[in-house]
Amino acid sequence: MVTANEAETTLKTIRSLMERATIYRAVSANTAILGGVLAIALSAWGIFTACGQGSSDLNFVASWIIVCIFVSVVNAIVLHKQAWLRSEPFVSPGMKLALRGIIPPLLAGVALTAMLPPIPVLVTLWMLFYGLALLSTQEFAPASIQWLGRAFVILGVLTGLLWSLCRPCANPLFFGSAAMGLSFGVLHVIYGVTTLRAVKAGRETEAAA
Repeated sequence: MVTANEAETTLKTIRSLMERATIYRAVSANTAILGGVLAIALSAWGIFTACGQGSSDLNFVASWIIVCIFVSVVNAIVLHKQAWLRSEPFVSPGMKLALRGIIPPLLAGVALTAMLPPIPVLVTLWMLFYGLALLSTQEFAPASIQWLGRAFVILGVLTGLLWSLCRPCANPLFFGSAAMGLSFGVLHVIYGVTTLRAVKAGRETEAAA
C-alpha cells in the first residue's frame, strides 16, 4: 500500500519531470533524428541485400541490436551531460519513475527477440512493445512522446496485418527491413524535426514576451 509520503514524493517527481519537458523534448528530438537516420540507412542496406547470400535472420537481428545499443548509449551520454549542467544526479527520482514504466515492455520485447521468431513477426513485436514503452510515460512525458507511442502501436498492428496478407509471396528480410525503415526510421525523423521546431518556436515566443 502506498503511504502518504510516497504519494507526495511521486507527485513531486512527476511535477519536476513535467517542468523539464521542454529540455527533454529537445534532447530526445536530437537523438531521435540520429536514430532515425541510422535506421533508414540500415533499412536501405537490408532491402538491397535481402536476397543476397550474406543475408540471414541472425544478421538482421544483430545489426538492429547494434544500432539500438549505439543510439541508447548516445542518448544516455547526452542525458548525463544535461543532468551535470543542472547539477543533478544522472539517476534521478524522475529517471527511476520513467524506467519503472519503460522497462517491463522493453524486457518483454527482449525476451521474445531471444526466441527469434520470423523477422516480420519480430519487427511487429518491436514496434508494439516500443510503442507501449513510450505510452507508459503518459503521466509526465510531453504529448509528442505519446503521439509517437500511438503511432508505433498503430503501425505495429498494421504491419502484422499486412504481413499476414503478404506472407505467401513476400521476402521476410525485405519486408522486415522496409517496415523498420518506415517505423524506427521515418517516424523518428518526423518526430525529431517537428519537436525541434516546436521547441524553437516556444523559445522564440518566450523571448518575444
